[in-house]
Amino acid sequence: MIKIIWALIALNSLVLLIFIGSYFVINYGRHVSYEEKGWTIVLSSVGMILILLAAIPLRFSQSTGTLIFSGLMSALPICLAIVFSLVK
Repeated sequence: MIKIIWALIALNSLVLLIFIGSYFVINYGRHVSYEEKGWTIVLSSVGMILILLAAIPLRFSQSTGTLIFSGLMSALPICLAIVFSLVK
């Protein structure tokens, strides 16, 4: 169970980094406002904090409650991505 949660955390972190990198590569050379770049960085930071909310409790304790909380927090970004892709 713990390895699955760590795998989800790593997958979410990797996807977030790929998204940030692809955003800046796609917009390279365009005149993107500082406001848009700033919000991208702010929202990406908030996303990384949400991903780390699953890792921090798991690092310090491995009780049943911590495993449930970390499992839910690590699965949340993937579930949201699936729901948003189905709605579109």
